[in-house]
Amino acid sequence: MTLSVLGQDALRGLVVLVLCAVAMLALRRSSASARRLVLVGAFVGLAVLPLSSRAAGFLGFRGEVPAETVKVFAEPLEQAPANPAAAQAAPSSGKEGAVAAPRALPSISWRDVVAAIPLLWAFGALVLLARSVVSHVAILRIVHRAKPASGDAASALAFASERIGASARVLISHEVDVPAVANILRPVILVPPTARDWDETMWRHVLLHELAHVRQADTFGLALSQLGCALHWYNPLVWWARRRLEAERELAADEVVLTAGALPSSYARTLLDVAASAAPSVFGAGSIAAARGGIGKRIEAIVSGIAKRPPSSLVARLLMFAATLGGLGPGCVGASGQTNATTAAQSATTQAPLAQRVADVVGSKPNEIELTVDPRIQRIADEAVEELRQKWKPRDATAIVIEPRTGQILALSGADLAKRNVAPGSIFKLVTVAAAIEENAVTADMRFDCGEGARTYGARTLTDAGSYGALSVREIVATSSNVGASRVFDALGGSELGYWLERGGFGSMSSIELADLERPSVPRTIETGSIEGAQIAIGHQMPVSLLHLGAFYAAIANGGQLPHLTLVRAIGGHPRMPKEPSRLLSDNTAKVLRSMLDAAVNDERATGKGAQVLGFKVGGKTGTSGSTPEDTLTSFIGMAPIDEPQYVVVVSGLGPQGDATGGRVAAPAFAKIVSQLLRPR
Repeated sequence: MTLSVLGQDALRGLVVLVLCAVAMLALRRSSASARRLVLVGAFVGLAVLPLSSRAAGFLGFRGEVPAETVKVFAEPLEQAPANPAAAQAAPSSGKEGAVAAPRALPSISWRDVVAAIPLLWAFGALVLLARSVVSHVAILRIVHRAKPASGDAASALAFASERIGASARVLISHEVDVPAVANILRPVILVPPTARDWDETMWRHVLLHELAHVRQADTFGLALSQLGCALHWYNPLVWWARRRLEAERELAADEVVLTAGALPSSYARTLLDVAASAAPSVFGAGSIAAARGGIGKRIEAIVSGIAKRPPSSLVARLLMFAATLGGLGPGCVGASGQTNATTAAQSATTQAPLAQRVADVVGSKPNEIELTVDPRIQRIADEAVEELRQKWKPRDATAIVIEPRTGQILALSGADLAKRNVAPGSIFKLVTVAAAIEENAVTADMRFDCGEGARTYGARTLTDAGSYGALSVREIVATSSNVGASRVFDALGGSELGYWLERGGFGSMSSIELADLERPSVPRTIETGSIEGAQIAIGHQMPVSLLHLGAFYAAIANGGQLPHLTLVRAIGGHPRMPKEPSRLLSDNTAKVLRSMLDAAVNDERATGKGAQVLGFKVGGKTGTSGSTPEDTLTSFIGMAPIDEPQYVVVVSGLGPQGDATGGRVAAPAFAKIVSQLLRPR
């Protein structure tokens, strides 16, 4: 590398790092994930600078270096006298016996120093690169000697993988004393032998954090920062950027853990326990206890709520783009990119068309309508629906957040699916069970024989997902047994179910202020003991809207009062008086049903385990219906906290791709929404 090229790379690197520092200052109140993105972009820029300058010269993007400039460094040094003063003092008699002038010591000119600079740079770069290679080889050896983890690790890994959307092998190594992520292409999580003593909550915290590093490709980011530091080791700013990247990616991983539902105080205790055993490691920032000196700042961010700031993804990407390309100068020409609009921007534009739709129904101007929608909760719902869409590619999706006491809609994402009549699946079973309990036909602990998981009605058969044998009504709800629910329907009776469908509001249109609502059609007669009646009882026969079911679950949440759902808080500045709710269930029945919903999420055989939220007790019911992949409806309706519900949340996806069920598709989206709703602002 010539000095001129080295100088150009150094100047461009300085510009990249200065832009990075400015971006970090601009994002100081944003999320750590946004700042991490900018730092990674800066190191990408530093890594590609040498390549860009060579490529630019090859492709002709840079002008020719003037010939005179080249000749300056080609001048022969011996043409100038080594010591002019000595030459003048030497005798010129020409006699053989003349005494020669003393030979002068060789001098070091500025040209010698300049010529040595590329060699000095190369030496420093090679030393740092060699150190990185040695460290990488050491990590590979540690991974090779590690043993697979067992016990609680498997269930915690399944939980964390579902929450994060990433996975990795978990290995136990006696050569590490803190959890860490190793390898770039096939990441693995290494944990110390003390992990065998961790409880399930600690396992979940650790694996959520480490899988966040996997999803963020932080091992690649670490290698990239090592390369950037090796190429620009002479620049103090590159070491500052390296330290900031180590800190910010830990904070970013903490944000992911909290977003996944970890209780801040509980997660902070896990960090302290892990950091207490931390020691310097070859893994750098790829561990939960990395940057031990900054553990206090991380815990302060966690418990104060700073680590929960929503990421400014659009701003971060733009600043990363500037930090990456801004310093390339004439070495690179022409770059294009496209950034998706953020879900925060989507939420900001949701209320305007919704207000227009409501105004058309109530007969007012849109600017006179004050909606019940909470912008923060709407953003949370929009983000969850967008994530569901990205992962499962459904034809449509919705999320509804209801305040159960008043029936106010706090968020409505995907209104078209919410108001459409669909076969709801097993989320409807609570209607049947509620009616049976109110009619004293069953109790929560009454047991029914579900046999080998099948019940025959003439030539037709009703099946379960497994062979359950005898189940209590509580267990029927938890396992979502179709056969068990059909037995509850038999105990209730067809005419009684029809009466409760009308009483529960399923025979009339929803009260919500939206156009084109559909009235469910309750059959005139429902025959006891028939498969048609059983299919109604389990949610596979009578189409109803998710808004209807949301109102019914709100009655379970608030102690038995069926609310009138509404989107309007005020019109023209005048508060709109809510309609009085009607008594649907007794307070005791509502309490029993909430305990069943608790079991449907938290029992060992529960179908709704994906809805669990660390640090909070929630309850709800899964539902899956449809005869073809295109019309499959995957749903979850739940409430939180289950003891004194503040929110009822409905999530549903229509026609998702892959092995889709309500427990896999909708329950995790519910957990994502609720985990953010229940944490302090």
